[in-house]
Amino acid sequence: MLTHSHSPRSYVPVKVDYSDLYDIMTFFRGTPDGKGAHDELAKKIGTAGKHWARDHWRKQDMAAYMCASLLLFSLSPSRAGRRR
Repeated sequence: MLTHSHSPRSYVPVKVDYSDLYDIMTFFRGTPDGKGAHDELAKKIGTAGKHWARDHWRKQDMAAYMCASLLLFSLSPSRAGRRR
Protein backbone atom coordinates (compact mmCIF):
# COMPACT_ATOMS: atom_id res chain seq x y z
CA MET A 1 0.00 0.00 0.00
CA LEU A 2 1.23 3.47 -0.84
CA THR A 3 1.78 5.35 2.40
CA HIS A 4 3.27 8.58 1.10
CA SER A 5 0.95 11.47 0.42
CA HIS A 6 1.30 13.89 -2.46
CA SER A 7 2.59 17.37 -1.95
CA PRO A 8 -0.11 19.87 -2.89
CA ARG A 9 2.39 21.29 -5.37
CA SER A 10 2.92 18.00 -7.23
CA TYR A 11 -0.53 17.50 -8.78
CA VAL A 12 -3.74 19.31 -9.74
CA PRO A 13 -6.81 17.84 -8.04
CA VAL A 14 -9.69 17.02 -10.40
CA LYS A 15 -13.24 16.05 -9.43
CA VAL A 16 -14.11 12.38 -9.86
CA ASP A 17 -16.63 13.21 -12.60
CA TYR A 18 -14.18 15.56 -14.37
CA SER A 19 -16.76 18.36 -14.24
CA ASP A 20 -14.03 20.89 -13.46
CA LEU A 21 -11.61 19.72 -16.16
CA TYR A 22 -12.56 22.51 -18.59
CA ASP A 23 -11.92 25.16 -15.93
CA ILE A 24 -8.56 23.61 -15.04
CA MET A 25 -7.49 23.46 -18.68
CA THR A 26 -8.64 27.05 -19.23
CA PHE A 27 -6.59 28.16 -16.24
CA PHE A 28 -3.42 26.58 -17.59
CA ARG A 29 -3.97 27.19 -21.33
CA GLY A 30 -5.52 30.66 -21.07
CA THR A 31 -7.72 32.15 -23.76
CA PRO A 32 -7.63 30.81 -27.35
CA ASP A 33 -4.99 33.42 -28.18
CA GLY A 34 -2.86 32.34 -25.18
CA LYS A 35 -3.58 35.28 -22.87
CA GLY A 36 -3.70 34.41 -19.19
CA ALA A 37 -1.91 31.08 -19.61
CA HIS A 38 0.02 29.64 -16.70
CA ASP A 39 2.63 27.58 -18.56
CA GLU A 40 5.38 28.01 -15.97
CA LEU A 41 3.12 26.93 -13.13
CA ALA A 42 2.00 23.87 -15.13
CA LYS A 43 5.62 22.98 -15.83
CA LYS A 44 6.54 23.42 -12.15
CA ILE A 45 3.65 21.18 -11.00
CA GLY A 46 4.45 18.57 -13.66
CA THR A 47 8.11 18.46 -12.72
CA ALA A 48 7.27 18.19 -9.00
CA GLY A 49 4.84 15.33 -9.75
CA LYS A 50 7.44 13.53 -11.85
CA HIS A 51 10.01 13.82 -9.05
CA TRP A 52 7.48 12.67 -6.44
CA ALA A 53 6.60 9.61 -8.51
CA ARG A 54 10.27 8.81 -9.12
CA ASP A 55 11.06 9.04 -5.41
CA HIS A 56 7.98 7.31 -3.93
CA TRP A 57 6.53 4.84 -6.45
CA ARG A 58 7.99 1.52 -7.42
CA LYS A 59 6.94 -0.29 -10.60
CA GLN A 60 6.03 -3.43 -8.66
CA ASP A 61 3.74 -1.39 -6.36
CA MET A 62 1.96 0.08 -9.38
CA ALA A 63 1.59 -3.38 -10.98
CA ALA A 64 0.07 -4.76 -7.76
CA TYR A 65 -2.23 -1.72 -7.44
CA MET A 66 -3.45 -2.06 -11.05
CA CYS A 67 -4.03 -5.81 -10.63
CA ALA A 68 -6.06 -5.25 -7.46
CA SER A 69 -8.01 -2.37 -9.05
CA LEU A 70 -8.89 -4.41 -12.14
CA LEU A 71 -9.91 -7.36 -10.01
CA LEU A 72 -12.21 -5.18 -7.89
CA PHE A 73 -13.61 -3.55 -11.03
CA SER A 74 -14.38 -6.95 -12.57
CA LEU A 75 -16.24 -7.97 -9.41
CA SER A 76 -18.23 -4.74 -9.03
CA PRO A 77 -22.02 -5.07 -8.90
CA SER A 78 -22.47 -2.56 -11.74
CA ARG A 79 -20.72 -5.02 -14.08
CA ALA A 80 -22.78 -8.04 -12.95
CA GLY A 81 -25.22 -7.74 -15.85
CA ARG A 82 -22.38 -7.69 -18.40
CA ARG A 83 -20.79 -10.98 -17.31
CA ARG A 84 -21.37 -14.15 -19.30
